[in-house]
Amino acid sequence: MSVEKGQNIDKLNTCKCTAVDATDKFRSDGMDDEGRSLKKTVKVGTRGSKLALAQTELVIDALRERFPEIDFQMVTMSTRGDRDTSRALLEFGGKAVFVEKFEEAILKGDIDIAVHSAKDMPMEIMDGLTIAGTLPRACPQDVLIYKSGRTFDKNDSFVVGTSSLRRQYQIKDMYPNVVCKNLRGNVGTRIQKLADGEYDAIVLAAAGLERLGIIEKTDDVLSVQAQTKIEKIGVSEVEKSTETETSEMKDKVIVDKNNGSVECLKIQKDKLTFRYLSTESMLPAACQGIIAIETRTSGEVYEMVRAINDTEAYTQLTCERAVLNRLNAGCHEPIGVYSELYGDHMKLSLMKADASTSDKEKDEEIQIHRKTVEGNTADWEQLVERLTR
Repeated sequence: MSVEKGQNIDKLNTCKCTAVDATDKFRSDGMDDEGRSLKKTVKVGTRGSKLALAQTELVIDALRERFPEIDFQMVTMSTRGDRDTSRALLEFGGKAVFVEKFEEAILKGDIDIAVHSAKDMPMEIMDGLTIAGTLPRACPQDVLIYKSGRTFDKNDSFVVGTSSLRRQYQIKDMYPNVVCKNLRGNVGTRIQKLADGEYDAIVLAAAGLERLGIIEKTDDVLSVQAQTKIEKIGVSEVEKSTETETSEMKDKVIVDKNNGSVECLKIQKDKLTFRYLSTESMLPAACQGIIAIETRTSGEVYEMVRAINDTEAYTQLTCERAVLNRLNAGCHEPIGVYSELYGDHMKLSLMKADASTSDKEKDEEIQIHRKTVEGNTADWEQLVERLTR
C-alpha cells in the first residue's frame, strides 16, 4: 500500500475551470491514431446504494458522451461496510471497508473503474491504482435536517444524529448542549430514523441530497460559490434591497443570531426542513461533494477518465487530500478542509479539534481551531504547507 500524494497539478492546467481533454488520441470511430481498436467494454464498479448508483450514472453518462463507441457496463458490488451497519466504521476497518474490494477487483481485472465519494476514500490507495479523474464538484456544504416547525436556540439540548467527529464537534460548537449520537445507513434510512423520532435532527451532505433529488437542484438552491458572496450580508442589509430582491433573499438567507454566522438556504419539503450550514460554521470534509474515479495508473481506461476530468474539482481534491496527508490524518479525524478557486486565486481553509481536548472520557471543553490561507492556485503546495504549520 502506498499513500497517494496527488499528481503534478501543473500538468492538469488547473487555472481553467473547464473539463480537461487530457488526450486527443481517441476518435469517435473507436480507433486511435495508429489504427488500433479501443477496448469495446469497460466495467464500472459501484456500491448498490441509491446514491452510489446515481453517482455512477453521472460518470457513465460523461464517459458515454465522450466515447459513444464504448460499452460502459455498471457492476454493483457489496462491501463489508454495506453489510455491517450496526457498528461504527472505526470498529472494523474505517472507511477503507468501502474501497478495498473495488481496488482488488480493478487489480484482478474484474472491473476497470471504481466510482467513489471522494470524501470517503482513505489516504492509502493500493499500488498500481490512482484517482484518475473527477466530475465537477457538487455543493460541498452540510445540511441540518429536522421536522418543520422545530427551532433550535443556542443553549437548547437536543439530539443530533451523525457519526462524523468533524460534524459532531462543529455542531457542538454551534450548540454547546447538543447530544450527538451515531447514525449509520443510507440516506433514505437516515431520514426515516429522523422521521421516526430517533433524533431531533441529523446532518447529511448537501451533495448526496441533491444528487438523489431529495432536494431539487434548482436556481434557488445556492451553491457554496454563490454563498461566499453573501456570507457577510445581514438581514438589515437584505431589507434595503428592492421589494422583489428582499422576498427572494429572505427565502435564501438565514442569519443565526446566536453565533453571527450566515446560513444559506432553508428548504421545507415533506414536513422536513433542510437547512444548509455555511462553510464558515460547518467546514466540510476534505473532498466533500467530489466524485472520485479510480483506475489503474496507466492504460486506455485511465486515458478515457482523464479526458472527462474536471480540472477545478481535481485541483481541489489534490490540495485537500494533500492537507490530510501533511497532518497524517485520515477520513475519520475531526478535521475539515475546503479549497475555493477564483480563477488563479485559491482560498484554503482548515478546521481541526485540539486532540488534547477531544477526549470524551475527560469531558473537557472542545476547542475548535480554524485557519485560512490564500494565494495563487499554481502555488498550492506552498499554501498547503502554510496551512498545516
